Amino acid sequence: MNSSSQHPILLVVLALLVLASGLFAAAGDTLSVGNSAGLPGVTGYTIPVNLRNVTTLKGLLFKIKDVPDSLEVTNVVPTGRASGFRAEWTTVGGTVKILMFPTITTTPLITAGNGTIANLTVSVKPEAVRGAKATVTPDSVRASNNVQQAVTVYVKSGYFWYGIKGDIKADGAVDLFDVLRLIDIVLGRAPAATEYERWASDLNLDGQIDVADITALIDLAVAATPRMDDSGSLSDYAGNAELTISALPRNITGSVNVPVQLRSTAPVSGLQFAFKLDSRRFLVSKPRLTEMSRNMSVAIHADGDEVRVMLYSLSGDPLPLNEGMVLQIPVTIAEALNADEKLEIRSALAGTMGGGRLQTQIGSGMEGVAAAPESFALMQNNPNPFNMSTKITYEVPALRQGAANIKLMVYNAQGQEVRTLVNERRSTGRYTVNWDGRDNAGNYVSSGVYFYKMTADNVVITKKLAVTK
Repeated sequence: MNSSSQHPILLVVLALLVLASGLFAAAGDTLSVGNSAGLPGVTGYTIPVNLRNVTTLKGLLFKIKDVPDSLEVTNVVPTGRASGFRAEWTTVGGTVKILMFPTITTTPLITAGNGTIANLTVSVKPEAVRGAKATVTPDSVRASNNVQQAVTVYVKSGYFWYGIKGDIKADGAVDLFDVLRLIDIVLGRAPAATEYERWASDLNLDGQIDVADITALIDLAVAATPRMDDSGSLSDYAGNAELTISALPRNITGSVNVPVQLRSTAPVSGLQFAFKLDSRRFLVSKPRLTEMSRNMSVAIHADGDEVRVMLYSLSGDPLPLNEGMVLQIPVTIAEALNADEKLEIRSALAGTMGGGRLQTQIGSGMEGVAAAPESFALMQNNPNPFNMSTKITYEVPALRQGAANIKLMVYNAQGQEVRTLVNERRSTGRYTVNWDGRDNAGNYVSSGVYFYKMTADNVVITKKLAVTK
């Protein structure tokens, strides 16, 4: 075969290659529904409609079919990628029909690229089942290019989760129980994670569920206000817990440690609570762990006058089953208070092993202990000088042995004992005792200068006071 006879064949091959390239280009035009999520009973969520096109397009007509009954489309809004386009839409049954076309005054084109061309605004009906997934599918796409020729556009479905990232328990809130469940998932503890739990757990969207997701979830959960778990019957709980926070002490400025006490009937894997504190008068620092909670971690978030705290364990190990102080919250007092100021716990949650819930109650307060001091201290009496009565305050820090032998004595200027005010063992706390100006025999002492001395094991502190008549 000579060369001249080969030219028609070559032309045919080239024509086929050009046609094939056109087919491959068309195959690259795809309309897809992006993945989205939302909570039942909430409006204003968006479902993105994405277009990956290698062909310049001038108009689109398509359907979103099989929209579940629990989703209601309320609007279709073109994005910047479809700037100058208008969207007309209508809903018939479970299908939304959408027409996107240029406005009268402009003739814009959707040039080659990849991105969102419109957002469907949807409402999630209250009857939607949390943790379920609905498929949303584009269909019957008709498209035209810039010379009014039909273009083939393929479709790809997306899904809508009835939930939100971080709400692993699918109860409508991101809180302590989601953190505990995520820790179990990362540790590989039974039961195995469901498809929804895996989706809700991947907070950083890297396709992995690990400690980075735990950290992100803790930030979300501690910033949210925990709810009082007062729903359900007693059979829904694995036990009960009582949380108590002490009052701020009077007549003290500077930093004090406010103890948080826990009493529970089941092992506690985590705590979350919020309390109110006037941010104009007090400064809160990160809580300190105690002997009871030494193997756990703590996070804090201050939002105005509300302080939110979470105590958790990355190992999943619970607190020991006993009653005691789980945290000390450092609070800086700018101006001395005239009276002890009670801190109000507004909400609290407690969880046990396996993400179980404990019926959580807020205690009424601790008698005799207002703050957990860092060292032995003896305050100046108030008032001073005094006539009929004065108050003397002293502090006992947290001790390994649990308590100390405390003696508080009053002496005259000659060093003679006048009155024994305290002679007993005291545990951690801040205590106040009144002296009515009488000696051990019940007689009023005369005017003059006196000394009062606190002896605490090997510590001795002495201060001076004056009595006037």
